[in-house]
Amino acid sequence: MRPWRLIGVGSPLGVDAVGWHAVEAVRQASPVLRGCERLEVLVLDRPGAALIEALRGAELVVLVDAMRAGGPPAQVRRLSPDTLATGAFTSSHGIGVAEALALARALGELPPRLAVLGIEVGDGTAEVGRLLATAGHALRAEVEAEIEACAAALEAGRPERPPDD
Repeated sequence: MRPWRLIGVGSPLGVDAVGWHAVEAVRQASPVLRGCERLEVLVLDRPGAALIEALRGAELVVLVDAMRAGGPPAQVRRLSPDTLATGAFTSSHGIGVAEALALARALGELPPRLAVLGIEVGDGTAEVGRLLATAGHALRAEVEAEIEACAAALEAGRPERPPDD
């Protein structure tokens, strides 16, 4: 059985740590995730191209990262790898999530099911705890929905996630 991975991406610096804290908070708060034996939770410090290794071999990956896209702080947004590839979202880490996912796609290393969730950090002055308190419920709902959809699809014999609209 291939693993499912919940990956928080970020750094220990300021609001960029929101992805790290978010995956741990969601895992602890969610009975769906606590009961999922296949789920691995990873926290990656600015992984760059090393993100590809974290994707490798997984059936499902839910990736959570901080983002600045002009939305209200703590807004949770699902981002498709195609949207990220347009360059609309950039990273301060050199090879960021968008570039690593594009490289993974070119190498045939994307998992069958991939969800990328961004937590809006606004101008970067908000405290991580406040962002998580506001985003927590929406983030938990998105992650749980993805895990449940993957389980249902696998039971029905449809491992691939349908494309985002």
